[in-house]
Amino acid sequence: MRIYAFLNAVSCIFYSLNFFKLRRNNELRYIMIYIKKWIAILTIFSSAAVLSQDLDTISSSKLKEDIINIDKRVIESGKNSSNLDIDCESTVYKDHFNLVSFRDTIFTDIYFNETVFIDRFNFSIKVKGSFDIYDSKFKIIDLRSSHFIDEFYFEDSVVKESGIFIGVQYYSVAGFSGSQFEDDVFFSRTTFHDDVLFDDVIFNNNSTVWFDYVEFISEVNFENITLPSRLRLKGFKSKNRIDLTQTKLGNIDKKCHIDLIDAPIDKIKMRYDQFLIHKPDNLYSTEIGLAKKTYEKLTNVYEGLLNNFKNDGYISSYEQLDKEYQEFKFIENPELSFGGRIGGKILNFINWA
Repeated sequence: MRIYAFLNAVSCIFYSLNFFKLRRNNELRYIMIYIKKWIAILTIFSSAAVLSQDLDTISSSKLKEDIINIDKRVIESGKNSSNLDIDCESTVYKDHFNLVSFRDTIFTDIYFNETVFIDRFNFSIKVKGSFDIYDSKFKIIDLRSSHFIDEFYFEDSVVKESGIFIGVQYYSVAGFSGSQFEDDVFFSRTTFHDDVLFDDVIFNNNSTVWFDYVEFISEVNFENITLPSRLRLKGFKSKNRIDLTQTKLGNIDKKCHIDLIDAPIDKIKMRYDQFLIHKPDNLYSTEIGLAKKTYEKLTNVYEGLLNNFKNDGYISSYEQLDKEYQEFKFIENPELSFGGRIGGKILNFINWA
């Protein structure tokens, strides 16, 4: 298109140089050709400008194409888009992006395959149809506050830095199977209205994964996940029991610290060979009231898990946690005096002997 436009421009310049000569000779036919040439070139440049305008300049419009290929020619320089209603299938295959950002955007279907996102990937969107990402690589993915009406699949992909899924609503099946997160991951205050699949997900054994105040309305699959350094399930809600008995450690010498404060302990099924109860800093606060409240919440966690292990017949886990619980009571009680702590350490030594 641009070559054609260039040739027309050269032609028009040529005719311009001969314009007055044409007038003197009264060659009306050639004058009309000259005018048509200029009309054609203006039309071509106008069309090219429309075709090349960036997504951030077509805000609040509705595109009618059957398939939209959002490729690096459009957004490689870090373009943003808001209030864009794309009522069709958006497909990207084997491409590389820098910063990609969509806010308050509506899509019907989105599909990324074997795609590399070099910088941050920001989506705060509503997807009416499916959202599929396979075999892709991200530096940072940020989907906070998005709504996915149909199935959501983020599978066999890698996130090098943060994965941010805070406050997301998944109304259909959500799948993260086989993906790898090399840094912290945030699912806080997210709602899974249907089944969610985390099978074969690899969390970095130096990272923290937040599921604080998450709501699982249907089944959750954590089969064969590689545990992070810290797994936060603080205040979560679940209709069904969450099974953590088929997980594994990325480093066999480094157990996963699990935070279950304010959580429904009866909704957790786990053994204790891969976990340690996480003790928050508030337990050691100089403010006695705060430390005491934290101690009471941790007591509920210990007693709830001991009851689970007993009911599930996990004798080894019960015995291991019971010793840890006795140590916790002997030493960590914030109401103990200095002498009481010394006495507690002696009693704990006898208990472990």
